Amino acid sequence: MDNKRAVWLVGTVSQEDLSKLRGFVRTGHDYQGFHALSHHGPSLDGLNDWPALTMDLVGNLPGHGYTIDEIAEVLLWAAAAAPSLRLKVHCGGDFEDANVAATITVADLDVIVGPAEVLRLRQTTEIERVDRVVDALMGA
Repeated sequence: MDNKRAVWLVGTVSQEDLSKLRGFVRTGHDYQGFHALSHHGPSLDGLNDWPALTMDLVGNLPGHGYTIDEIAEVLLWAAAAAPSLRLKVHCGGDFEDANVAATITVADLDVIVGPAEVLRLRQTTEIERVDRVVDALMGA
């Protein structure tokens, strides 16, 4: 059985750092630089190409078995790439459990793993689901 973890990302990044964050997140077809928050192609249940000026999205991590500490480590690298990144990452439990196990806070180049700040991950919206299907069909 696959152990996927879903997360809920809420935050912002400056216009100046947005391209740097996208560069950090995007993975080539050879999976060079693959990590817990990578984007390597469209996914019906994943985060996809998540960096934006304002972020509020839910999805599965692109790989299996990532721990909360491993996600926090990747967020240290993301903050180094995009210093203006301000992000809350609500981490669901193992096996796509929507109950939040921990919240990771990114601000001022600091990453702190803390207790859950919300009880459950929010549900994906109808618009998000349609966008994911279109992206998958278009190969985005």
